Amino acid sequence: VCNRGFSDRDATVACRSLNLSTTTTSYRTVHFAERGSYSQPSYMTDLGCSGTERALHNCRQSGRVRNCGATDAVAVSCGASAVSPLLITRDAHEYRLVGSTAFGRLETRPVGSWNSWGTVCTYGFGLPEAIVVCRSLNLTTTTVGYRGISDSDQVSKQPKMAGLACDGTEAALHNCTQSSEVRCASDQVVAVSCGSTYVPEYPPPSYEYRLAGGNATLGRLE
Repeated sequence: VCNRGFSDRDATVACRSLNLSTTTTSYRTVHFAERGSYSQPSYMTDLGCSGTERALHNCRQSGRVRNCGATDAVAVSCGASAVSPLLITRDAHEYRLVGSTAFGRLETRPVGSWNSWGTVCTYGFGLPEAIVVCRSLNLTTTTVGYRGISDSDQVSKQPKMAGLACDGTEAALHNCTQSSEVRCASDQVVAVSCGSTYVPEYPPPSYEYRLAGGNATLGRLE
């Protein structure tokens, strides 16, 4: 549902459509990391509810939905005066730093998957995200650092995460709000350091190694 023309009355009817409380409702436009897929269609815009309708489709609305993208969608809360950040989570992931044990290019893939490792985009990445990365790897979170990778470290790997929005307390990076669309160039990839505010340069390895099935210091060598 598009944000164009959306009002308090529309939010009330939306909550009634869902059989939820209409005593207190609120709405806002979705944040970047909360948006849906760009391929997801939009079905309603320019709603004109009076507030008494049983459902949104009973309200007056525009006959055509145009110029409404994923970033123009509405988020609604039924029972609160403000819409809290939406928690968009994915399946559990595993993580590794390519370059050194405690610093390097950040890569991830779903747990239990034989899928190729992929990178994490720099868009939206900051200190809270770096803290959660180090926690995901069972490494120190007292001092962390991050930066974009250097030219010599660029790889042709598919990015797996983008638009991350952690508060810094999450147990793992996949628990953070993130974008549903993952797109970034090979030079827009994150490198992280756990234990230092500076991410040193590291030579690209001819082989990559990891310890699987355990933690940062033990596991099956691959």
